[in-house]
Amino acid sequence: MTSHQDIDTHIITESTFSGVDKKFLNKLLETNNINNIEIITTNGSIHDVFKYLNSVPKLRWYTDQSIKNLLIIVDTDENFKNRLQEIKKITDRLENITVKIFLFPDNKNPGSLETLLWDLLPEDSSLKKDCVNQYFQCLNDKSIDNTMTENNKSKSKFRVFMASPYPDRYVDSILDKIDFTSDKLKSLIKLANLLLMIYRT
Repeated sequence: MTSHQDIDTHIITESTFSGVDKKFLNKLLETNNINNIEIITTNGSIHDVFKYLNSVPKLRWYTDQSIKNLLIIVDTDENFKNRLQEIKKITDRLENITVKIFLFPDNKNPGSLETLLWDLLPEDSSLKKDCVNQYFQCLNDKSIDNTMTENNKSKSKFRVFMASPYPDRYVDSILDKIDFTSDKLKSLIKLANLLLMIYRT
């Protein structure tokens, strides 16, 4: 187990302490034997992430330079370019630290963690995914909730999928269901490993 003094990288997320983002990233790091990283949670919103990032210059780990790398992992939501610019506007002011950004789902397209998780569902989920798609098509055909953005629709589709058969085990069910060895996670794993290599070489 990594001790606190061995940690040289922080991951900043939108997640609450017990949220999906944190638990997903923890298991992803564990599956790939990536250590020396601590996940910093906010209160579940991008605005809380911005608030935290603005406070970084006053934090002890920044002023004493004990943390060498900062990896910001949040949702793109509707516009990749805008979200990236919002973050870089803050992080470009940080000095003596390596900053990298990864925006869910794939660091290039609109969407969220749920968009990625939907694509990580195993092949034997296809029938259930069809049912969920039919449900949302029904809503669309009847002009119900038809003002949803594509991002919110993808979030809703995944949450509907995971709501059964264990609605009270939503987060744990996700961790049990997702394929953490999928090639679709390679770019995120590569980025985490790259940060560690930059500092140690």
